[in-house]
Amino acid sequence: MELKTLKWLTGLFSKKEQPIPQPVRRTVDTQDIRVRIGSQGWRVREIPIRKSSLDPEERQVISFRLIAGRGDRSVEVSGPNIDEAFKTLGKTLGVIARDA
Repeated sequence: MELKTLKWLTGLFSKKEQPIPQPVRRTVDTQDIRVRIGSQGWRVREIPIRKSSLDPEERQVISFRLIAGRGDRSVEVSGPNIDEAFKTLGKTLGVIARDA
């Protein structure tokens, strides 16, 4: 009887390593971010930044600048492509998680 009680007591105070469940993160695409930002009342302007050249065929988009405005507030972000720019804007406005 004493042995069972002793094992039970030591089992209460022994440290067992519990596995920490990792949160399931789903990727959010650009259209979902647009909808979330729009539902909060922000208006987004997309401005492509082009490489200047005399030859029209060499003019290409090198980055994107997004400006979100609501009332008297505005937020400006930029990114190498439209997806990265929207991810950055979504993180800044808090519509997607910062560690996504």
